[in-house]
This record gives sequence, structure tokens and C-alpha cells, in this order.
Amino acid sequence: MPSFRLPNLKLLHLRAALISNDYFVTRLLSSCPLLEDLTVEACWDCVHTTSISSPSLRRLCIRKHELDIYENSAFVSIHTPNLEYFEYYDNLALQYSIPNMDWLVKADINIGNDLLEEEFEESCWQMLNFIRPLSNVQHLSLTGSCTEDLDVHGVEDQLPVFPNLKHLELGYSGYNYWDKVSLAFLNRSPLLETLIFPQGITTSFEQEALDEFNMQSLMMEGEFFRTILANAPWCCRSYLKRIVIKTYSGTDREVNLIQFLLRHASVLEELILF
Repeated sequence: MPSFRLPNLKLLHLRAALISNDYFVTRLLSSCPLLEDLTVEACWDCVHTTSISSPSLRRLCIRKHELDIYENSAFVSIHTPNLEYFEYYDNLALQYSIPNMDWLVKADINIGNDLLEEEFEESCWQMLNFIRPLSNVQHLSLTGSCTEDLDVHGVEDQLPVFPNLKHLELGYSGYNYWDKVSLAFLNRSPLLETLIFPQGITTSFEQEALDEFNMQSLMMEGEFFRTILANAPWCCRSYLKRIVIKTYSGTDREVNLIQFLLRHASVLEELILF
């Protein structure tokens, strides 16, 4: 790659047919010391290491389209301490190095996961490693397989507290059981005002498609939503005013969750079903 320097550049939107060099984006950033807004959207071929470091960046949008859809990056490093907006689209990496983004206002995260089933526990840890540095965010959207990877018992103890989070979007994927994922985020977001399920909260899967484990989890979820919480999440008691559920079908699972939310959201003003 030829060397170049753009000392005054503040905004760069790069849409490329192909990136096949691990250090292309790294060199690009080092050539733009004042860059504040960077968008990179491309097919990434055999790029196993992604390193993004810039103290000047305020907005960062990375959309990685792998030529091999089942390929996962080996290592992703993002050091952008002054970032205010972050959009990230990629497969789950095997390892992350991301310091806290203390000034982050909004994050839109869409991460796919093509790791093998036996690597599921590793997927959860790497997803947590990605999410933890975003804990100061005010507006958070998690889609793709984000919630599916976090759908494990005890995840609440591993999630960070989101002290500034007011708007949360939780995408639904596969057989998620919301007594774990949704309640974990509610308990960790004390000031949450808006909760959105942009992909709905269930799918119209066939009953026979459920294996024994999923059937048991489904029964436990239903039993949980029929209980009264002794200590409802703080945001439900004092802040949660708006709930939006898209692609609502009226299944038992959806009704159970809605009844649970209505029972505990004491200051709710709006419930919108699509």
C-alpha cells in the first residue's frame, strides 16, 4: 500500500470492494491524525487482525462483510477513548481488546456468530468482553446473535452496570429465554426509560423442533413470568415509560412476557405492539 498523509482530514467514508490486508485500516488511521468521523464498509478477505486506534475519532462505523460468511476474526483491538457514536457489524471475534469508551452516547451493534456449538461458552465470554467497555452508553442496540450468546444462566452477574443507559434495543435470535437476558439488562440499567424488541420476542417455530433442553427452558421461563418479583428492577419502579414490541404474534410466550412487564413497570406510559 502506498504511503500517504492527510493531516487535515476530519471525515472519511470508505466503501471498498475488498480489503485483504490486516493493517490497512491501521495505516489509514495513522495517516489522518485529526480524523473525527470514519466509516469503513467492505468485504474483508483473510483479515484475521483488526486494529483501530485514534484519540481524535468521535464517530466510528465498521461494517465487515466476510467473503467467507463462516469466518471469525482472530483478534480485534479498538482504542478510541473519545468516541461518541459507534456502529459495528461483524462476526464474533475470538478475542477482543477494547478499553472503556467513557464518552460514548450511542452504540449500534450487530454481531453474528459462526463458532461451533461446543464453543458456546467461549462465545458468551467474548460477547461480554465486547459489551463491557460500552457501559457508559446512553442508547444501545444489540442485534444479530448478541442476545443469543448471552442467553446463559448467571449472565447478570457478568454484565456491567449501565448507569447512563436510557434507550435499549434487544434483538431476538433463535431460542432466547427472556427470564435470563431481558431481566439481566433491566437489573443492570437503573435509569432505563425505553425498551424495544426490534425483532419481536419469539418466533413461530414448530413445537416438534424443540429438543428436551429447550422444552425444559421454555417451561421454566413460563413459570418465572407467572411469579411476582419481590424486588422488581429499579428502572421498572421509577423510570421505564415506554415498551415497544415489533412483529407481535400473540403467542403464549409473548403474552407471558407482556404480563410480566405490565405487572412490574409501575410508571409505564406506553406499550406499543406491531
